[in-house]
Amino acid sequence: MASCHTCNLRVLVAVVCGLLTAVVIGLGIWRIFIRIQQETWAPPSSTPIEFCRNGGTWSNGRCICTEEWKGLRCTIANFCENSTYMNLTFGRIPVGRYGLSLQVCGSNTANAGSPMAIRLCSVSEYGEIQLQNVMYGNCDENLQTLEKQVENATEFNFISTEAQILTSDGQKLTAEDVTSATRVVAQIFNTSKNASPEAKKVAVTTVSQLLDAHEDVFQRAVAAAGNDKAFTMLIEQMENYSLSLGNELVVEPNVAIQSVNFTSEGTVGPASVRFSVHKGTSDSLVSGSTSIDTNVDSLNPDGQTELQILVNTSKSTTKACGFVVYQNNKLFQSKTFITKSNFSQKIISSKTDENEEVQHASVEMVFSPRYNLEEFQLHSYACVFWNFSMNDWDTYGCDKVKGPDGFLQCHCNHTTNFAVLMTFKKNYQYPASLDTLSNVGCALSIFCLAFTIIFQIVTSCWLAIPTSSDFIKSPLLWSFLIPITIILISNVVIFIIITVKVLWKNNQNLTSTKKISFLKKTVSTLSIAVVFGITWVLAYLMLIENNDIRNVFSYIFCVFNTTQGLQIFLLYTVRTKIFQSRASQVLKSLSTSAGRVTSLPSVTLLRLRVRMYNMLPSFTALHERFRLLEPFATTEEETLTYSDGENSGI
Repeated sequence: MASCHTCNLRVLVAVVCGLLTAVVIGLGIWRIFIRIQQETWAPPSSTPIEFCRNGGTWSNGRCICTEEWKGLRCTIANFCENSTYMNLTFGRIPVGRYGLSLQVCGSNTANAGSPMAIRLCSVSEYGEIQLQNVMYGNCDENLQTLEKQVENATEFNFISTEAQILTSDGQKLTAEDVTSATRVVAQIFNTSKNASPEAKKVAVTTVSQLLDAHEDVFQRAVAAAGNDKAFTMLIEQMENYSLSLGNELVVEPNVAIQSVNFTSEGTVGPASVRFSVHKGTSDSLVSGSTSIDTNVDSLNPDGQTELQILVNTSKSTTKACGFVVYQNNKLFQSKTFITKSNFSQKIISSKTDENEEVQHASVEMVFSPRYNLEEFQLHSYACVFWNFSMNDWDTYGCDKVKGPDGFLQCHCNHTTNFAVLMTFKKNYQYPASLDTLSNVGCALSIFCLAFTIIFQIVTSCWLAIPTSSDFIKSPLLWSFLIPITIILISNVVIFIIITVKVLWKNNQNLTSTKKISFLKKTVSTLSIAVVFGITWVLAYLMLIENNDIRNVFSYIFCVFNTTQGLQIFLLYTVRTKIFQSRASQVLKSLSTSAGRVTSLPSVTLLRLRVRMYNMLPSFTALHERFRLLEPFATTEEETLTYSDGENSGI
């Protein structure tokens, strides 16, 4: 009666485990099917790949066009066609840019290889794209000769025009060219030189063209200049120039300068002004990219705001406030912060005409930096200003403030050049093959673990429910309840003992010359490592930043951990005597069934039996080789079963 009850219990547990296994496998198949269906039918993105035309790219919900095109889909022309003027030829010129003549200065001139003339493509007040007059350069002048002339010059229009022509191709500028041009335009902006407003506006164009030069050119220029403060001088003079514009606006592709005169606005009391930079269809600054609002008390960014700054002064003597926007940070070469990403970072400068010693200003800013949301994830940021005494970024007086969603907000207690320094995490994309390998390995482990559980339930010396009088002698108590209780209580103690005695103390047995003993101990250690999941330490190696190395360890981690169930099955099920005995019986039964169903020639049956008989000793040899992992106690039932199998000819 008791054995019948035990048999029913085993059958019930086996059925439940089988159903659970079927459910898990079914869910896995369903997940794979849904994923395949989504990858097949779902579009790769919410916007078709060909939505942006003429070289435009889709980024953060809109098309980013090249300078030659504009519009929602980059289909509206924004350039002047090829043109000729007398003996000069000009290619296509984007609006707001100066085109270079195809004719260049001769090799025997000081300015060899530079264009002989430039020409501006602009938009009229009626919105028509048109070409401006041709500006000729002097082939006997270069940036180094201009630098020598600007110190004692009294008329700067010629020098400013020549500097603009010589820097018109920013991609060809050298570190020496950048340094010389920076010194020239800094002198033109210097108020003590009394350069004309026209010369200063042309100098703004030169600064914009300088910012087209390569980043490493600026780095080499700073390194070559040593303690020279050419960039610092230019930045300071640009701030001062912004105060002299009144209510005018000067916009170039890489620089925008705008100011407001409070006296003309009739402002009384503390002054407040808000300056905004709006998102466009391209990275370049154009007319309409900026706006100014006075007599406001707060920031008001929206979805089209890329940068916004609010300046509040506590003095009623403030008469003017100027702003400068730089398209990138190439003029601000930091010694401590090195940019590793390739996206542009705008710099905003604010300045009032108050004395800096008595200035009391409150500045609030919001930034919406442009970066690839699919490739990078923002980790942190810092609110900084350019410290002229240090020639580097500084955080003194600037704090981070919780801002609107999608914006980075800062607050500073002074006016100068501001930026946000950001750190990113790369959104690592694992190879599709790694995902497939994980699914296959996990499915195999689930199947093998389920088989191991069912096998242990059906064949197990511990689920038998004894009568109350035999409970003390029952296998359930001694083989399951007490061991589990001991393990749960002494888990921490066992871990400490293993760590101290195995890892930290020398074990004389491990240094023995007996190879068999060492091999058995090694296999035992590996078996324990599988059970404890030691292979998960490989996850730390996946934190290496090198993508190739990380891919290698990702595959290793995937193989060792997704097949953990398979490893347990091989180490703790296949090597047991009872499994080998039952497997031999199954093989014998299959061979007998095959003989009944299919009439094979007697020779074929004989060969099949010989192969089976030859396979069985290998199981026994495998068992003997790894006997160290076998339980020390063997029940009579297992021994008799194995003996019966041997006596029956196996």
